[in-house]
Amino acid sequence: MLAILIWERKDNFKFYNDTYGHSNGDLCLKYFAQTMQECFPKDSILGRYGGDEFVAYLKNVKPETVYACMESFQKKISHFTLSTGEVVELSASAGGVIFPEQGEDFVSLCKNADAVLYDIKQNGKAAFKMK
Repeated sequence: MLAILIWERKDNFKFYNDTYGHSNGDLCLKYFAQTMQECFPKDSILGRYGGDEFVAYLKNVKPETVYACMESFQKKISHFTLSTGEVVELSASAGGVIFPEQGEDFVSLCKNADAVLYDIKQNGKAAFKMK
């Protein structure tokens, strides 16, 4: 199975930047990238999708592996230590789809995963769902 995941890097990121400053926002982004590399299989393709969203392309994985990766990611990002030593809570929302059931090419897969993400963001945040 091939899965595409798209997630918002930080729920309410504008509020985070306004509260803690853009330099801490940059540290948060670096922390997200490092944590993605730790939580997803080594052969995953990880990148920025646009704006404040990231994409993960996972090959040859089972649905339970995808859920385990996202659970690990959410757990690891949940507490982030700022340069000041202050600990803040982080969360991310994510939507996922499977090839070929939800799209036959990268563009359609990303579009469908993004739709799942926006559904999550409208109905609560800090969650992951596969279509």
